Amino acid sequence: MDEQVAPTDHETHRYLIQKRFPDGVMKCLGCDCPQAAIYRLGSGRYRCPSKKYTFNLTTGTWFARLKIAAPKWLALVRAYDNMELHSAAARQAQTSNATARRAYGVISEAICQHQRQENKNVRGRELERTP
Repeated sequence: MDEQVAPTDHETHRYLIQKRFPDGVMKCLGCDCPQAAIYRLGSGRYRCPSKKYTFNLTTGTWFARLKIAAPKWLALVRAYDNMELHSAAARQAQTSNATARRAYGVISEAICQHQRQENKNVRGRELERTP
């Protein structure tokens, strides 16, 4: 099996912006200020001048639970999706086995929470339909 390397920082940045801001307008993740007010810091973080809120593209997501660079996260998610062992995922993401194992736990937890929320939504819609 060919091992894939982690995506570049630029590719990851572009991908995360598309996913976080599907309407194409970046907003502060703390106060929803429009893009014009936000400026990028050198560390890959952004700052909202109105509230001095500093954030990155994974703030407020499951990805923020571990301090892993976004390209490595995407490589780990891809490996998880392909049902790779965490040791293979660690090689692909160029990270330790322990980090890959923790990331797999976070990914599994996020999926379970999403499924529980979907089940609640379905039950709620079913209750609304019952006379």
